[in-house]
Amino acid sequence: FQAEDGIRDLVRSRGLGDVYKRQEYIGLSKTIMGTVIASETTDIGVFLNFGVDYTTDFTVFIQTSDLDAFYREGIEDPARHYRGRRVEVTGTVTDKNGPSIRITSPCQIYIRP
Repeated sequence: FQAEDGIRDLVRSRGLGDVYKRQEYIGLSKTIMGTVIASETTDIGVFLNFGVDYTTDFTVFIQTSDLDAFYREGIEDPARHYRGRRVEVTGTVTDKNGPSIRITSPCQIYIRP
């Protein structure tokens, strides 16, 4: 990871499971960068997975009730829109079946070139 001035820390998702096990980042606002290698839309929301094992690799979660914010920005299918893309996501790291951040707005996720 790389710390910058201010409140922003950039944590690369590879190996985040090891960092997560130390509980250092749970409850803190962080910016995580990685590639969405798998995604799924379910009844409860959209899961954007940065690894094959969501219990140890990082996951971005968009709850169904928050999808309207993405639709308003022209993102009709967030799972398809972000799959395969390198992204930065900012939010509070939680312990929800592995390390994750729940986002409520497209302004929390940035597609990197």
